[in-house]
Order: sequence, then structure tokens, then C-alpha cells
Amino acid sequence: MPGKIAGAIIAGVAGAAQLAVAIATPIPKYRYGKGAGNNYEGMAIVGDGGKQEVIERADGSIEFTPDTDTLTHVGKNDIVHPDAGAWLSLINAAAQRDALKNMGAVGAKNSGIDIGAELEKQNRHLEKQNKFLQQIAGKRENHISAKDGALVSIWKYGANQAAYVDENTNWTKT
Repeated sequence: MPGKIAGAIIAGVAGAAQLAVAIATPIPKYRYGKGAGNNYEGMAIVGDGGKQEVIERADGSIEFTPDTDTLTHVGKNDIVHPDAGAWLSLINAAAQRDALKNMGAVGAKNSGIDIGAELEKQNRHLEKQNKFLQQIAGKRENHISAKDGALVSIWKYGANQAAYVDENTNWTKT
């Protein structure tokens, strides 16, 4: 009997010590982003810079955060981009560069292509694409799950992108 009481006391003290460590551990904030080299996994605050942020999940999905402090789970291999607008601009610039490269306008000598006209044409297409991406990003779904003994509610922005694109474009129709 005295051994059981001593064991219970030791377990209680150990539990209290673990609780004290958990309470004292601050929740990370990613106002300036979370890069690929940051292996933290757990609850974090995003959207704390007053801007929408982009969470690039390890599974390839993209989530747009609100522009206010938001508590969410961040995976070990997730990347948090601190400014959704800047991220969209980079994506559009990369798409434009790749499109011009595929047309032979970048790095080709004497290609005979009017680069100015092609850039203007590409900019018009990219503006349409950007508006379309913003519509997708604006669609949100609430995903509720139980993790680590707690109820987690995550708003996913653009969660069903493939279906949305299929319903609103004729790209795949012949």
C-alpha cells in the first residue's frame, strides 16, 4: 500500500512538471513565415502580421489564412509564406517566365517573336488567371477533426480546387 501511494505521488509530480513545461512553452508565431528548414510541428499562430498568409502543406495543398491571429496546426514539412499577395505575384511571374520559355522567347536568338506583344498578351492572360485563382482561394470549407485529444477546426481555402476548375472552365473540353 505505501508503495502505491509513493508511486501515485511520483506520477502526480511528474505530471505537474510536464504541465508546467507545456504551459511555459510559447506558441510560435509565423508573422515572417516558416521555411523548409524549420522542422517545428504543432499548434502555431498564423495571420499575425495583419496580412493573409499562405500555408503550403507537405501534401501539396495550399491554405490561405485570414489576416488576423489564427491558431492552426503546422506540420513539420509545411511552409508558411508571410504574404499571400506577394506569393501569388511570384507564382504568376514563374508561370509567365515558363510560358515565354516554352514559346522560345527567352534565351532564343533571333526567334522572330515580338517580345513586347507576347508579354502584353501573357499579362492579359495572367490577369485573368490571377482573378480565377483569387476566386478559388476565396472558397472555404471548414474541416473539423479530433487531434491530440482536442477538437480542431481548420478553414481550408480553395479546398476543392480541381472540381471548381472543372466546373468553371472549358480547358478540358474538346
